[in-house]
Amino acid sequence: MKPHGWISGLFSTFKKTVGWYTIDSTLCIKPNELLGGFSFTSDGLPIISNSYCRGNVPFPVVSEDPDSIVGDNIFENSVIKRTIAPKTIPIPFEPLTFIDSMIEMGNEADTLTWLGSSTEGENVWLTLKNNLENIKNLVGSENYKSAIDQIENFLSAVNEYYKNESKLITDEGYALMYYNGKYVLEYLKQH
Repeated sequence: MKPHGWISGLFSTFKKTVGWYTIDSTLCIKPNELLGGFSFTSDGLPIISNSYCRGNVPFPVVSEDPDSIVGDNIFENSVIKRTIAPKTIPIPFEPLTFIDSMIEMGNEADTLTWLGSSTEGENVWLTLKNNLENIKNLVGSENYKSAIDQIENFLSAVNEYYKNESKLITDEGYALMYYNGKYVLEYLKQH
């Protein structure tokens, strides 16, 4: 999706890049302004990735050296922030490796403050991480029935933290933990 007057698409110049831009200078986002309506859908699972935001720049200018086109590189003069992006589901799917990657992403999400602490001092990420470690041990011992019960508890905890009035998990933290956890659950139910 895109706001009125904006153009969106997949850009072949940059591998696996989705982007939006406008050529109407009256629609540009000015400093301290917000503009919603930017979104896309994917069948991939959420991971943490870089996002690039660049202000209004002139169209690229071709010089005598075609490899040095000024203004043609999104990585030049951009604000870089961490965000959620889709990644293709790994084939073959290895649940232990995948749970390890969830733990790694959770560690980063915690440093990004996407997974917070309750007013009672409970560390949300520590609780979720312990759940993932237990799930990993159960899967490793092929105790899938107990692993399914644990992942259902994990998903319930993620939902409770997200819906808490103190917003203990951001939208990014929720997407990361919930959708990846749900994929593990569906996988385990089939095996």
